Amino acid sequence: MISPFSLCTWNVRGLGTACKCRDVRADIEAMQPSFLALQETKLVAPDSRKSDSFLPNALRSFLLADAVGSSGGLCTAWDSRVFSIASNLCSPRVLSVDLNLCHDNSLVRITNVYAPCDHASKPAFLAELSGHAPGDAIPWAVLGDFNLTRSPEDRNNANFCRTEAALFNDFINELSLIDLPLRDRLYTW
Repeated sequence: MISPFSLCTWNVRGLGTACKCRDVRADIEAMQPSFLALQETKLVAPDSRKSDSFLPNALRSFLLADAVGSSGGLCTAWDSRVFSIASNLCSPRVLSVDLNLCHDNSLVRITNVYAPCDHASKPAFLAELSGHAPGDAIPWAVLGDFNLTRSPEDRNNANFCRTEAALFNDFINELSLIDLPLRDRLYTW
């Protein structure tokens, strides 16, 4: 039985400026999540001073996947009073962590993603992400920026690709994923 914990996921669209880092840190501190997944950090091998500029003290346990060129970059952080890390699996677009909950040592896998924008790379990305699925006994949360939509209602414009939606919906169904409610935003995927 997994006890409740709070997740925050956010495409920050770059953490290059000190002002942006301060704003991001202030917002994260206000939310007080026990787990944080940032996408599109646009950072490569940041030093501890940089990570201190955007991560609150409670989230100093973290892993990073470097940006490639001027896009991407993932940061996955957790509160060490709530979780301890068991293992991780990292690639430029997918960062999975297996975390033990400190109160009962139950295991959960949380996967942070920043999917490609180009159509041709999306099938390979979903195949890669499928490889991160844990066994049936391990709860799995997948969050981040998928750059995919499930239906025309998920779009804020007329650019909807039925082929990509079918691919994404098939992926969700094959892995028995459930769309969790999202607060304060319009789109979950």
